[in-house]
Amino acid sequence: MLRDNVVIGDVLQILRPDNFYLDAHQKICQAVTSLYDQGHPVDLVVLAEELKTRKQIEDIGGYGYLGQTMGRRPTAANAEYYARIVRDKAIIRHLISFQQ
Repeated sequence: MLRDNVVIGDVLQILRPDNFYLDAHQKICQAVTSLYDQGHPVDLVVLAEELKTRKQIEDIGGYGYLGQTMGRRPTAANAEYYARIVRDKAIIRHLISFQQ
């Protein structure tokens, strides 16, 4: 979503922040969603500022971790496919925890 804001709406139709396993990724997704809903552009600088305002920048691992997430992510061309993977893994985690 950070690579291309055009895909944010499509991705958010597929998954929710709580679909992410890591708390840091949930908080990042919540911030992206909030910025998108307000009509703001979403890039690394704007997202970092939003997380700082929410007092969550350290919760997600700091500015360094946020920068690393950009370097590790593939192209935005397959964003919907990746979103489905995250959502499907969340469903599996939910089913496993339900069985226990």
